[in-house]
Amino acid sequence: VLARKSWIGTVAENVWAHGTGAINIDACRVGDSKNVPASPRGPEVPSQSPALRPQPHPIQVYQNPTLGFQMQISDLWQANNNSDGHTIVFTNAQGVNISVQSYNAAGQSLDLVQTQLEGSPSVSRISRVTFKGQPALSFSSTSGQGIAVIYNNKLFYIMGPNLNSEPVNTFSFL
Repeated sequence: VLARKSWIGTVAENVWAHGTGAINIDACRVGDSKNVPASPRGPEVPSQSPALRPQPHPIQVYQNPTLGFQMQISDLWQANNNSDGHTIVFTNAQGVNISVQSYNAAGQSLDLVQTQLEGSPSVSRISRVTFKGQPALSFSSTSGQGIAVIYNNKLFYIMGPNLNSEPVNTFSFL
């Protein structure tokens, strides 16, 4: 018996993401107790077969003037508006989530935000950094990495497993 988890997207995308996605059944056959020989090997599939090469994904600009930011995302990412009106969650085919939250920051400072973060049991390793040319706080939490930055009287929290890669590296303020 052979089973496979359903995948999202094309065979090529799943092969690229997971390093596997096909099985050559004839090459896997083995003889049984009646000494039935295994099937002869079929033709080799070149590792750079056009179907298995990663294909470029169209890039679009996700822009949210209400929250005050934009990012370039490929069609592998989906933007989901949270009902709270402050949060957008970007999800890719592997289930990786990146959230961007934006709140009114009138009267707030990074010092106050740092004090609030230090009071959270799920936050650690808080440090001062620069994010997109702005003073910011970098921190770790139970859900991954985080950035807190104040820009244009808005407090942004950006959370995800790796904030140094796409699409967060294309983030810009509006």
